[in-house]
Amino acid sequence: MKDFESSFCAWKDLLGAEYVSNDENTLNRFGQTTFATCQRIPAIIRPANRAQVQDCLRIANRYQTPIYPISRGRNWGYGSAVPVRDGCVVMDLTRMNRIVDYDENLAYVTLEPGVTQQQLFEFLQAQNSNLFMSATGAPPDSSLIGNILDRGLGEGPYGDRFQYVCGMEAVLPTGDCIHTGFGRFTGAKASRVGHWGVGPYLDGLFTQSNLGIVTGMTLWLTPYPKYFQSFYYAIKEEARLEEVIDTVRGLKLNRLIETAFVIANDFRALPLTQQYPWEASAMKTPLPDGVREHLRRTFLGGSRWSGTGALYSNSKAQGRVVRRLIKKALGNKVDRIVFFDASTARLAQMPIAQPLLKRLFGFDAGTFAKFFFDKNPQRGIPITEAAGLAYWRKRFPVPADIDPDRDRCGLIWCSPLIPFDGGHARNALGIIEAVVTAHGFEPNIGLNCATDRSIVVTVGIAYDREVPGEDRRALDCHDTLLHKLTEAGYVPYRLGIEAMEKLPRPRDDYGTLLHGLKRALDPNDILSPGRYDFRHTWPDSSDKN
Repeated sequence: MKDFESSFCAWKDLLGAEYVSNDENTLNRFGQTTFATCQRIPAIIRPANRAQVQDCLRIANRYQTPIYPISRGRNWGYGSAVPVRDGCVVMDLTRMNRIVDYDENLAYVTLEPGVTQQQLFEFLQAQNSNLFMSATGAPPDSSLIGNILDRGLGEGPYGDRFQYVCGMEAVLPTGDCIHTGFGRFTGAKASRVGHWGVGPYLDGLFTQSNLGIVTGMTLWLTPYPKYFQSFYYAIKEEARLEEVIDTVRGLKLNRLIETAFVIANDFRALPLTQQYPWEASAMKTPLPDGVREHLRRTFLGGSRWSGTGALYSNSKAQGRVVRRLIKKALGNKVDRIVFFDASTARLAQMPIAQPLLKRLFGFDAGTFAKFFFDKNPQRGIPITEAAGLAYWRKRFPVPADIDPDRDRCGLIWCSPLIPFDGGHARNALGIIEAVVTAHGFEPNIGLNCATDRSIVVTVGIAYDREVPGEDRRALDCHDTLLHKLTEAGYVPYRLGIEAMEKLPRPRDDYGTLLHGLKRALDPNDILSPGRYDFRHTWPDSSDKN
């Protein structure tokens, strides 16, 4: 029988009263996200280590009180810290923020879930390390492990981030603990460097799931190259995008481009430097075509789409050869391609050079050099600009301490996975642009190319939650988009809390298997009920509720 009061008292005895909260202000803060929700959160608990996580789960089982763990709750656009279902106590793992192990020679670091992108970046700088992480577009204070467990993508050579981790420490819903890979063997020397271990590979059970709480993980890092170049290319005509996609696929498959990168439309690029032009658009939404074209010409050199990339070379000579090959492959398919290395980035930012470069390139090359070289996430540098797109339609400036949840920004992501093929991209983009525009929003689209054979299309539905009716309209837009994309065969690679039961039913016994795993590992259904368990596909039973 569920007994919240007894579990609450037991958690206070275990953790201390200061780390167990149910005051209204705290609950309201954790209950905020970037779209409408109605889930009730009864309390927040903050364990400091694995042993406390285990004991918290044992208490939850004893009194049958469901728990929803978060690493730091910065999962903006997908639900932040809000549980999927009503009545879950949020377990905040922010206090678990130790960097447990680090090896410069073998290029790895072992972390707890509270470690942030900024924390690891500063740690590596303090070590004078020649290594860098795969940074994401999430804010600098977001959790590395949290993003990886949702199979989020980053930039750089290790952009498909889950492929470059090993050695998870996971607490099961019952309170038991396991170490994946070679970590289960005492004294195993390869526990930080061996991916698979011996026997069934279990790491995947703890990503996009509710089968355990990951309290530690080893993350592999990339050595910084002797010669780094970033590049930017622009596409003015929509019809050329298909051929460009097919060309860069070939460059990736043939290892000329070895990094994850993004091809962004104008509505993805513009919010990096500005907000919605309310005055120019006469306070109307969505953005009028004439204003959109003016912004393109003024800030993007007229481009409808723009792509980025980076080259990591052992010498300038090698880098120049690869640069020539990329220019040759893309040169007649794009309207402009610009490369930056340390020297050209400094030159582009010199005041005396900027008027000439503006005439040559049609945009502010100094600003581009600062963003695409000095602050480039391809070098493992966390940034805030990408998270600023949530403020696109807000009527006040983006604050220095960005927090879209607090500021009632509207943002919902829909992220289908498509084959790395220009024809498929054209089909998916046609659906996206038609649906989003019909609902009165700007189609903010990024083609995230982290792997050689597939693209994650990230669609950001950005709006202002203060405007009456916008929450409902944005959710309707998301649901319609999700339905039409899956109907066309483009299934999302990741889901927000509002979409956990909106995928089509499987054509096989997937639901039966997942139900069996959940019952075996979580017999009391206390860990994140409804999160990626697709219980609407389970066999008929009372467990669904």
